[in-house]
Amino acid sequence: MYNDNLLQNPAFMAIKNAKVEQFDRVKETAIELLTLRSPMADLVIICEFEKYKVLAKNEEKYLVRKGQMGVLQFLFTYKNISDVWWQLPTHVRELWDAEPSLLIWRKQYR
Repeated sequence: MYNDNLLQNPAFMAIKNAKVEQFDRVKETAIELLTLRSPMADLVIICEFEKYKVLAKNEEKYLVRKGQMGVLQFLFTYKNISDVWWQLPTHVRELWDAEPSLLIWRKQYR
């Protein structure tokens, strides 16, 4: 999917790894806060996902600048909130959908 030279580029790999770690942080935050039924879960999850979007945009800019960004590359690189939802355990998905603001947000990406 990526040019081999790009995978050996430390700057690109730092951006990519930070993005992957942030995506995992979004999932972990959702699991923890929804399981604990935190009243601020929706705001924190949205904030964590916004951080992910910034990192994904940085990766996209890097790929475009290096001439490596194609349509398929974009589709498989950038995730939306539904991708987070699908990676959650079933009981956490039910808690997510019980929160009106999170349900509305997720349905925007169907």
